[in-house]
Amino acid sequence: MVDAAKTLSKTKRTLASSLASFQFDCLGTSLTDDEIIIATSLKEFSRFLNEVEDEMDRFLDHAHEKFIQPLVDFRKKQIGIVKMTKKDFDKATQRFCTSQDAYIKSKKEESLAEAAEAVRHDQKVLRSASLEYVYLMHVVQERKKFEFVEALLSFMHSWSNYYRFGHERTESSSGYTNDLKSRVQRCRNSFDATRESYESLKMKMATDSR
Repeated sequence: MVDAAKTLSKTKRTLASSLASFQFDCLGTSLTDDEIIIATSLKEFSRFLNEVEDEMDRFLDHAHEKFIQPLVDFRKKQIGIVKMTKKDFDKATQRFCTSQDAYIKSKKEESLAEAAEAVRHDQKVLRSASLEYVYLMHVVQERKKFEFVEALLSFMHSWSNYYRFGHERTESSSGYTNDLKSRVQRCRNSFDATRESYESLKMKMATDSR
């Protein structure tokens, strides 16, 4: 997801660059105030995108250190130890079962005593391995409540800050955007009249040329 966010952020930067370099082609030698504001609006959009993505860059720059690595460490150190202990427990269980089978199959008195000693030894090892396995499972379950969740909580907090920054940046520019909406609406409202004027001029020029 972090890699996808980096790709998306890069694409947004490309869009911002395109908006910043875009040039409106306007007819005539002079522009109205509305046309000037509308023509420069794309540069404002570009600046907005870049500022928001600056915040995303800060988030992504710390993603590995604050979120990913702690989770990787938790998996390797905590869960990894439990997995290793389970292997020891499984081996001890197998040895104990083998010793029991040998004891049951022993017929001579000397072999029986030796097999009984092996059972006692392997039973002791199994008890120790099982206690360690159960202990570490409880430890991991408890650590999940803070180490695992803390990393995700930090991630969610930083991700929320990115959206909060975008919202605050949008709010701070509301005066500009509302003014721009009014100017765009005026252009839209005058479009029909302007088009009629162009059509009338075109027809007049066509008639005069005959």
